Amino acid sequence: KNNIIQQQDIEIALGNYCGGIELHGTNSVASDNYIVGCWPAIYITSSRGLLENVTVKNNTILNSVTGISFWIENPMKDITIENNLIRLTHARSVKNDFCVGIKVPNGNVKAYTKNLANASPIYNLQIAGNQIEADSMGTMSIGMLLHSLHQATITNNIIKGMNYGGIVLQGSKWGTDTLLVENNSFINFRTNNHPTAVAGYVVITDTYSRGIKDAPGFKNVLFKKNQFIRSGSREQDVLSQKNHLDKVGGENFFGAFVALPQRMIDAIQFKDNEFSQSTEKIHIVKIE
Repeated sequence: KNNIIQQQDIEIALGNYCGGIELHGTNSVASDNYIVGCWPAIYITSSRGLLENVTVKNNTILNSVTGISFWIENPMKDITIENNLIRLTHARSVKNDFCVGIKVPNGNVKAYTKNLANASPIYNLQIAGNQIEADSMGTMSIGMLLHSLHQATITNNIIKGMNYGGIVLQGSKWGTDTLLVENNSFINFRTNNHPTAVAGYVVITDTYSRGIKDAPGFKNVLFKKNQFIRSGSREQDVLSQKNHLDKVGGENFFGAFVALPQRMIDAIQFKDNEFSQSTEKIHIVKIE
């Protein structure tokens, strides 16, 4: 609590992983810290067994490639991330191709091992009242990259300035069951200049479940009363977007992009959300 952790030279530090705080134990709290130039700033791991009752709150995280990162070898339970400010920047190396505010890694791969940090699910994850921002980086930026959530809520967060995804949900061996995403604001997203990646305020994919009998997939996922606001973009950004569309032949940014097997599509519900632009609506791709 109340610590200052600051890299002396982030141009050197962010050429590789350089963490700020690691939480390995049940009943841990990291709060009111000021963390600058770390990758990740806060790291939550269950490498020593079941991890439960962990809180990360009221931290200021600046110039970070990854703000809060999970390493899941054993189940996690009752994890709270609230009222943090996370400002992202790009890596000073080619080690990664995107930066993330809150990250649960490797959600859609076929292999599930402790070496990939994806060996168990998370129960009762609460993400509330955080502000996640990205600078005008060339690499892709994501507010939250998540998978394997059971009984989770994402509420009252502000995600600002991303160029790939606000909330990106991935399929996994354990699936996601009962997730509420409510009263969040997605503001001033930047141009998506990636030549092939489809981007959106919400991106939901499941490349794990295809061809796997009885894969859990997604169940009871509700996006409710969120604001998807791209107003306030600079004229330069609008012109850049137009030029980009001329090159790729069409729009590749959506309000929500959902690519799932048919049986999972009805599990994703959108209710009473506000979209500021008529072109940025929900796009659904059925995967056979």
